[in-house]
This record gives sequence, structure tokens and C-alpha cells, in this order.
Amino acid sequence: MQKYTPFRWNIKKIEELGLLLKNDFDPCSTTFIENFLNEIEKIRILIDDKNQPVIFEDFLKCCSRVLSFSGNRDIIFIGRSPENIFDFYSGIFENTSWAQRIKLLNISIYGLFDCKDNIIFEKKFTALKNHFKELKLAPTDIVKHPKGIAFCDLVWEGTTFGKIFEFLISWASEEKIPCMDLKRKIFFLGITPRKKTSPNTNRWQQESTWTRYYNVLKQIKNISIPKPLWFYLGNMQDKTIPCNYFWRWNKEVIHLPQRKEENFQSLKFAYWIYKFGTENKKQFSKLLVKENAIKYIWYRKLINELKFPKKHQNTNRIHMS
Repeated sequence: MQKYTPFRWNIKKIEELGLLLKNDFDPCSTTFIENFLNEIEKIRILIDDKNQPVIFEDFLKCCSRVLSFSGNRDIIFIGRSPENIFDFYSGIFENTSWAQRIKLLNISIYGLFDCKDNIIFEKKFTALKNHFKELKLAPTDIVKHPKGIAFCDLVWEGTTFGKIFEFLISWASEEKIPCMDLKRKIFFLGITPRKKTSPNTNRWQQESTWTRYYNVLKQIKNISIPKPLWFYLGNMQDKTIPCNYFWRWNKEVIHLPQRKEENFQSLKFAYWIYKFGTENKKQFSKLLVKENAIKYIWYRKLINELKFPKKHQNTNRIHMS
């Protein structure tokens, strides 16, 4: 049976990673944080950002804010840009009620709707539907979801969000599913580069035609992060997998493991940040209690799960103020 979800190493299964991590890999090393921040600092200098250097807690605060803003919806991370957040959550939520409530939707729709060949377009459109079905993200799945879903991605203009939303609305129409039933179950979390705040500052959703046309402005929340961190995660960082452009869909190449050195280095960091999450649940909960979502029962229950984890080790621990 053909699969449509691209291959990605399962970082939860160290036995599958084997020698990919090599013998010199130390999951307790702080070198990963240092390298992470050093690369971001290079970008800060390159773009002439005058703000303070990025610290690792900026990344962790982004993660706490994404969860807080999710509104107890399942979180669907789009593409490769937010994969570090997904891997961190994979560790944080392990052995909790949220363990199955995050997904990585590795797609890039760049160029798909500019395709002039109707035959190719229909084939790729079908492959996209099958990918969503595999992840239980078809309109029929979404409308039946008890809590709804929140798509999360790094955002500049919101084009990807718009194309995915319109794709789902069109698909729902084919299935005779009322647009309103689908719309009320979808939310958007945009991770944006931090700007100077002022009364005249326009957010991306205020400039997008699709957000106004479908009247979804109230279903969008943004998490701003330092501009160098945004550029690094979104544009500069090597990833564990190649970008899944539409011309790769329904081809065998998406199932092949990537064995380039940059992929292995990214895999090491992915595994490290996953382990970091498994071993810093109590510390991360200290950030979560500072968010506005603390007033909700579901959020407090999850924090209690992190404070009293079923499995907890004493390595790779950090202090969070």
C-alpha cells in the first residue's frame, strides 16, 4: 500500500538511529545549545539586529507560548521550519495525555497552484489529500475532532496557511461538509519575527485577503520571537529531511532516508532536543505557569503531568528562571 507521508527518522527509537549518532554523541552535552546560539548570533550580526543576543530561553518561551495559545487543540506543525519545536514537544509530552496530540505535516505547497498542467495538478492534488488522510487531517476527521486542530508554522505573509485552509474548504465542499462546521474546528498559530510594537503596526493576517474573505481573524494568534531566531529556524538551519515540494509527492524518493552530513548533524540536534524535553519537564512547567492559559483546567492538568512525570531522569537538567 502506497504511503504519502515522507520518511523521517523516529528520534524516540534510539535503536533505529544506531550508528547515525556515532559513538562521540553525548546527549548531556551543552555543546548543542552553544552551537545553536552561535549560528543565531551570526545571523544577528548579518542582518544588523540591534537587540540583545538570543538566548536559549527565547526558544523555550516560544514553545510555552505555542502551547498556551493552542487552546487545547491538537497542534499540527507545517513543514520543516518548526521541527525543533515538534522534537522538543515530543520529549516534553512523552508519557503524558498530550503524547499523541502533536503532528508534523511535512509539506511545501510552493508552486503547486501555479502548475499549468491539469493532469499533473490533479495527481499532486490527490497525493496531498492522501497525505492528509494518513495523518487523519481530512475534513471528515477535523469536523469530528472533539477539540479541533491548530496549524502552526513560521509566518511571513501567511500564504501557506491560506493555501492549506482553501484546500481543506474546497475538499470539504466536495464531501458536502458545511464550510462553517470545518472552519470552527481550525485555528492558526503564526510564529513571527519580532517587530517594534506601535498602534500602526499591521499583522500579517490583516494584510491577507483569505483571512478577511473567510472571516477567520479571530482564529489566528501570533507568537513573536527574536528576528535572528526566526530567520535561523525558517531559512538558515539545516534540517533532518529535505523540503517536500509538490513535485516529490507520490514519488518513491520521499521514503528514502537522507544520509548527507548536514542531515546527520540535524538529526543529532533533533535527538538531543527531544531528550532535553524528556528530562526537563518540571523545569519547563515553570515557564508554562507564567502564561495566560493557566486559568484553564486543561492547561493546569497538563502542567501537573509535567511536574509529576511517570518517568524522570536526572541528567541534562537546566535552570529556568
